[in-house]
Amino acid sequence: MGAERRTRNRWRWAGALASLALFVAALWVLRAELREYSYQDALRELRRLSAGRLSLSLLATLLGYWALTGYDRLSLRYLGVSLPYRKTALASFVAYAFSNTLPLSFVAGGTIRHRFYSSWGVPTGETARVTFFSTLTYALGLLTACGLAFTLQPVAIPSLLHLPFRSARPLGM
Repeated sequence: MGAERRTRNRWRWAGALASLALFVAALWVLRAELREYSYQDALRELRRLSAGRLSLSLLATLLGYWALTGYDRLSLRYLGVSLPYRKTALASFVAYAFSNTLPLSFVAGGTIRHRFYSSWGVPTGETARVTFFSTLTYALGLLTACGLAFTLQPVAIPSLLHLPFRSARPLGM
C-alpha cells in the first residue's frame, strides 16, 4: 500500500512540474513574440480601435473559445464520460490557450487535459482519447474551412499564400 501511495505522489509531483514547465514555456514564447513591441505600443494600437471593432473582436474571441469547448464536450459524450459543462469548458479553454501558444500543441493540450480530467476521475486512456478526438475534430473543421475558402475565393488565396498556381478551387473541392 505504501509503494502505491508513493507512486501516486510522484505522479502528482510530475504533473505539477509539467504544468509549471508549460506555464514557464508559455511565458517564454510570449516574451519572445512580443520583444519588438513595448507596452505603450500595444496601448496605442488598442486606443486606435473603435469601441465597436474592439467589442466585435472580443466577441469573436469568446465565440471561438466557446466553439473549441465543443470539441472536448463532443469527445467526452462520444466516450460516455459525464462531466459538468463548466468543468469541460475550463479544461478545454486552458488546454487550447496553451496549445495555441506553445509548440507541440498536441503534447501541451494533452498534458493540461490530463491534469484536469484525471483530477475529476477520468482515466488516463480516456483523457488520451479526448485529446486525440479533439485534435481530429479541430483538424477536420480546419480542413473544411480551408476547403470552403479555396472554393469560394479561388483566385485570392494563391496570391495571398504565394502559391505557384492561379486558382485554389481544385484544392478546395
